[in-house]
Amino acid sequence: MKFSEKQLENLRQSVKSRLSEKRFSHTLGVERAAKRIAQYFPSLDASELSAAALLHDITKEYTLEEHFALAHSQGVTLTDEQIQSREILHSLTAPYAVKWDYPEFASDNLLSSLKNHTTAAAGMSLFDEVIYIADYVEDGRTYPACVEVREMLFSGLETATNDFGRLSALHRATLKSLENTINKLLFQGRILNERTKEAREYILSHLTVNGE
Repeated sequence: MKFSEKQLENLRQSVKSRLSEKRFSHTLGVERAAKRIAQYFPSLDASELSAAALLHDITKEYTLEEHFALAHSQGVTLTDEQIQSREILHSLTAPYAVKWDYPEFASDNLLSSLKNHTTAAAGMSLFDEVIYIADYVEDGRTYPACVEVREMLFSGLETATNDFGRLSALHRATLKSLENTINKLLFQGRILNERTKEAREYILSHLTVNGE
C-alpha cells in the first residue's frame, strides 16, 4: 500500500500530538532507519514502512487502564502474562488503535509489523523484520549493543553484492539483536517472551540451513 507524502506528513503531525517529545524523536528515528534499510530492498514500499514506523509506538505511553480499555473495546482480554510484561503491551494494542484512529493506514503489512516489532516472531515477513530492526538500530539509540548492531547491519547491507547477501545481512543483525535482548532479560531476571525465543531459533535455523 502506497501513501503520499502529504498523508505521511499529516500522520507525523497527528502522532506528534499523541506522544511525548522523547518518544516522538525516537519514532522519527525509526522512520529514518526504516527508509534507509528500504533502499536495499526494492520490493518494499518505503511509504508504507514510514507509516508503520510512525505508528509503531502509538500506544507506548498508554496507562495500563488505557490498554485494558482499548483491548476491551475490540473484544480482547489481556492475559496475565501480557499484563506482567508491560513493555510489550503497546505492540498488542497498537494495531487496535490504528484500526480505530487511522483506518486508512491499516494495511496487513503495517498491522503485522506493529504486532511483531517488540518481541519479534518466528517466520516474520521482510516488512516485519525491517520495522523490528529499525526500532533497534535507529540513530537515537546510543547503547553500545544498539550501536554495534547498527554498524553490523549497514556494513553488511552496503558490502553485499546480491539480494541473498543483503537478506543475510538483515537476518544476522536481527539475530544479534534478539540474542542481546534475551541475554539482557535473563541477566535482569525478567520475563522472556516465548515469541522472542522462537524468533531467534527460527532465524538461526534459517541461516544454518542456507549454509551461512
